[in-house]
Amino acid sequence: MGNLKGAARALSEVGRRNAILVALGLSFTFTVTAGDAAPVTPGALWVADRDGIAVLDSTGEVLLEIATDRPVRATAFDRARDTVWVLDDRGELSAFDLEGMKLGSVEVPSSPPSPSSPPANRDPELVIDSPAATLWLLAGNTLYRFDAQGDFQQALDLDPAERLQGLALDEARSRLWLANARSLKAFDPSGANTHTIEVDLPSPGIEATAFDPFLDALWVAGGGRVQRYDGEGQPVFEAEAGREIKHIAADGRGGAWLAGPERLEH
Repeated sequence: MGNLKGAARALSEVGRRNAILVALGLSFTFTVTAGDAAPVTPGALWVADRDGIAVLDSTGEVLLEIATDRPVRATAFDRARDTVWVLDDRGELSAFDLEGMKLGSVEVPSSPPSPSSPPANRDPELVIDSPAATLWLLAGNTLYRFDAQGDFQQALDLDPAERLQGLALDEARSRLWLANARSLKAFDPSGANTHTIEVDLPSPGIEATAFDPFLDALWVAGGGRVQRYDGEGQPVFEAEAGREIKHIAADGRGGAWLAGPERLEH
């Protein structure tokens, strides 16, 4: 896995890497090991590549590596079960333990595209609500729900006109936030849409979102701006950001990581 290790360090140090920013260890504390790897700490950065997954600390040191047979498109960590879930380039969802052993896999059901649907141009996103034992996957214009064992539960076909932009999970409330260009929609573990926050960002609107349990708030980025909304949906922070933000993730200390095609900001 030398290629992944080098790529992960390069992403952290100079931000010029075509890797996927997938998740951050947030305000909870957990410790995992793989072989001689160091513990994964809050604020750790998860990245995925064609060779597998790596977890970095704030200095760029690799804490954990898991090799995969296929290029990784999305990944998420179930801390309640010490399981890493991976979506590969063939649409197969696989579970690994922290020593890299594959525990099982399932094919994601395909959803027939609408004739009016634009081609999906975003990476799939995968999040796990560990307390609710629910795994969510956003792929194209479909939101999939699985249980913690990977058994398929539900597929929600969403309006392609909404320009879906990403997922953010509030684990304390078991609330999934789905972002489109101009709003954030909340879903409960049953897949019901419970409420909506309207967001005001310059064109093209929301490009990435993340939930911050340290602040109990939602981050959104787009149009050269980054904003934060409190638990009631009120804007509480705004600042300039780089253009074309692909991913955002809270750092567990009140700040956020923002990743574009060739740079990583904090």
